Amino acid sequence: MKAARLVVLTVAIAAGGRVLYNALVAGASKREDGTTELTVATKLGLESVVAELVIDASGDGDVAA
Repeated sequence: MKAARLVVLTVAIAAGGRVLYNALVAGASKREDGTTELTVATKLGLESVVAELVIDASGDGDVAA
């Protein structure tokens, strides 16, 4: 399973993706251009992230809620 996770992360990063560890979703909204804007809370504070595709790996469906 660890090998599969590493492959997925490698492919995502190679495609220009960004992985945020230990980040909590504080807010989410769909923008007019079809992208998603997330507000995430990290140790550094709140951060705004705009993405065409979001993969919610929280296990709780935080982005969909």
